Amino acid sequence: MISKLVRFEARSTFRLLVIVWAALLAMAIIIGGLALITHGGFYQDLLQGSKAVYVIDKIVSTLMWILYGALFVAQIVLTLAIVVLRFYRGMLGDEGYLMHTLPVKTGDLITSKGIVATVAIIGSIIIGTLSILIMVFSIEPDGLRYVMYGFKTALQEEPLIPLYIVEGLIVLVISILSAVYQIYASMSVGQLLNRYRVLMSLAVYIGIGMVLSTVGTVLGVLAGSTDLGIWLGDLMNKRVLGPQMIFLGMFLTSAIPLVAFHIMTEKLLSRRLNLL
Repeated sequence: MISKLVRFEARSTFRLLVIVWAALLAMAIIIGGLALITHGGFYQDLLQGSKAVYVIDKIVSTLMWILYGALFVAQIVLTLAIVVLRFYRGMLGDEGYLMHTLPVKTGDLITSKGIVATVAIIGSIIIGTLSILIMVFSIEPDGLRYVMYGFKTALQEEPLIPLYIVEGLIVLVISILSAVYQIYASMSVGQLLNRYRVLMSLAVYIGIGMVLSTVGTVLGVLAGSTDLGIWLGDLMNKRVLGPQMIFLGMFLTSAIPLVAFHIMTEKLLSRRLNLL
């Protein structure tokens, strides 16, 4: 059932986002292509020989960069807006009347939205990074060769780099999912009110962030002032075990809040749902 919910949610989520992704990549390719052309010797001579060509070049390049920047910002804003609005409309708004009558558990509804929202955020990160790399390597074509050579050299010195990359990606996905669920949990508390739901949700979101930050600081101080800090320091200094302990710590600091946010959201929407 979750797979069906995910497919339904994905169709609504990516309908507009894919257009922005395509436009961003297209603009990056255009800017990269122009960079390859304008860096040629013939074009540089033309710029120096004609003031009109120089002015037109500056105007066109400026407009291209402004448009690219606008699309990049639009991608970020649109992604965040979709994450918030899809949950609000589907679980707390008009669509909620239909969604909560489906023969599925509330936890499955939340999970499907969380999965799609996380994929949308990761997709935006990938597209944004790819667009930057397209332009960078177009301006500096030899950059890709240097990067690949550097990666190959680092891989020879540290064969565990692929493992670290996989673990880093896992931590990244869990941290993004935890951030999404923090939004869901905050909105679930905010919907308990009949008025000022948005302000309440924002206040809860900020409060949760402050609590997590305080807990992390307290635990760090306690660990540093006891023998536990010394023991952890010795583990960190080990070549293989040290990075694994770091990844484990990063995973737990995201996974534990993630589970708590999911339980909190599910309980509130199952027992205290307040649709307007």
